[in-house]
Amino acid sequence: MINLVTKRLLIRNARTHDTSYLYWIRESLFVQRFNAMRPLSYDEYAKEIDGSLTDDQQLVIEQKDRMRPIGVIHWGPDHLRYASNSIVISYWIGQEYARQGYMSEALKTVIDYLFSRPDVDVIVARVFSENVPSLRLVEKLGFIREGMLRHAVKGYGGKIFDDTLFSILKSDWKTGK
Repeated sequence: MINLVTKRLLIRNARTHDTSYLYWIRESLFVQRFNAMRPLSYDEYAKEIDGSLTDDQQLVIEQKDRMRPIGVIHWGPDHLRYASNSIVISYWIGQEYARQGYMSEALKTVIDYLFSRPDVDVIVARVFSENVPSLRLVEKLGFIREGMLRHAVKGYGGKIFDDTLFSILKSDWKTGK
């Protein structure tokens, strides 16, 4: 089980009751428009949450003062690199919590955690080219823009997006940045 703590946040494994908060955020246009996630019914998402209760690759971002989930950070295999100890991260947060530094705070802490592991040397972020706040966020965190896959991902409403690729190396990351 993972429990990471920041000044304002608890970043932790999912709990069954998170579904009632996170479902409405996940399915919002604000989150869906820049993510390649198919819409789910409430029951489908509840099953997804139940299946991730012991999954250390999906963490819930919770406001400590309100004890309420506000977003998710997920990581998994980086399919663009081969045998290089690399992972790709994705993330989303509710609109009412956006642009308040929550995601930056959470990602810094999760990146510190991931780079403390011996099996992670590279973290990749893939950001739709039209998602300007997320592009700025990863650049602010020190990720290097590697390039763009044009016409790469079908997102919300069938729209095809260019996918901007970023990475950061363990050797370039400064703890507590």
